[in-house]
Amino acid sequence: MRGLIPWQALVAAILIQWMSYGIFVVLALVGIWFGSPYSSSLALFAGFAALAILGPFHLSWTRTSYRALVPAHLGHQALTVLVYAAHFSSSGLTPSSGGAASQNYLDGIYVSLAMWTTLGANDFIVPKHLQLLTALEALTAVLFLPIFAAMVWQMLHEMTAPPEEAFLDRKRRERDIGKIHETGRNESTESAS
Repeated sequence: MRGLIPWQALVAAILIQWMSYGIFVVLALVGIWFGSPYSSSLALFAGFAALAILGPFHLSWTRTSYRALVPAHLGHQALTVLVYAAHFSSSGLTPSSGGAASQNYLDGIYVSLAMWTTLGANDFIVPKHLQLLTALEALTAVLFLPIFAAMVWQMLHEMTAPPEEAFLDRKRRERDIGKIHETGRNESTESAS
C-alpha cells in the first residue's frame, strides 16, 4: 500500500470497509429482532474484523484519520456487550440461587460484561442454548485487547513522531515521490548534454 496505490483506490477501500462495517452492525441488530444470537455474534465478529482491517488503510491515507478508529473500536465493544446482553436477557437468566428466570436487561448487561471480561457470572445460569455464546463473547474480548493495545500504541507513535519520520504519512510519500521524479529529470538532463 505504501505510495503505490492511487488515492482514489485507497479512499474507495476505506469507504467499502466502513460500509461493510455498517452492514455488519445492522445485521447484528437484526439478529436481536429475530432472536438469532449466533448470527448476531457472527455479524459482530465480522464487524470487529472490518474495523481491524481499516487500520492500515487509514494510516496510508493520513495519520489524523487513524485516531477515529480508537473510539470506533471502543464503541464496537460496547455495542457487542449490549447485543449479547439483549440475547441473554430475552432468553431468560435463571438465578443460581433458584427462582424464576429473569428477563431484566440490567441482569443481561451484568452477565454480558462478566463474560466479556472473562470473569464469568456465578449469579446467573445462562440457558443451555446460549452457553456457547458466552464463550464467543469472551473470545471476542480476548482478541480485541491485543489489537486495541497495538492500535493505541500506533496512534501514540504517530502523534509523537516527527512528520518526516511518520509511518506511511502522505507528506513523506509525496516527498519521496518528488525525489524519484527529480532523480529521473537529472538523469535525463545529464544524458541530453
